[in-house]
Amino acid sequence: MGGKKFAFSIIFFKKRKKKNSKSNIDFMNKFSIKDIKKAQIGISIAVDTGRSNWDRIEDLINFGFNYIELYNKVIRVTLEDIPQIKKIMSKKNIRFSFHSMVQDLFCDDKEIAEQEFSTLKGEIKLASMIGCSRVIFHLNRKVKLSEEQIESLNDLSNFANKFGLFIAQENSQS
Repeated sequence: MGGKKFAFSIIFFKKRKKKNSKSNIDFMNKFSIKDIKKAQIGISIAVDTGRSNWDRIEDLINFGFNYIELYNKVIRVTLEDIPQIKKIMSKKNIRFSFHSMVQDLFCDDKEIAEQEFSTLKGEIKLASMIGCSRVIFHLNRKVKLSEEQIESLNDLSNFANKFGLFIAQENSQS
């Protein structure tokens, strides 16, 4: 690999349902050691292997990962890509999660916010067609969500559940 430095993210998933919870949103927060031992460990397509898109997936498989996050901001998955992804899944016994490119879900601009929800719904459909079990997204908000915003997330989660998917809100680090 010629001295290239790799920066990679490891993604921990766990199914969580709180008793008496109205939400089935899978929040990715801090986990205990017990939770991490049960976690599925994967790697994001955002990891730079020196090659692009589909070659990068092959590199990650060759590194030994069998759970890969398709980061739509990097790879831009389309309907035409689905047969190729399914072929990789069946031949290599690989599973994928889907990371949304959505960045402004609850922004102050109503038109942009509506487009972000539409984009996320489209990505949920794509992820379902691929066979992913989860769609990951960022809120990019530092303030507490309003009741209306929480209800919107619950609606989005219910939409995802119709396709057999969970949505997972990933915390922003900045």
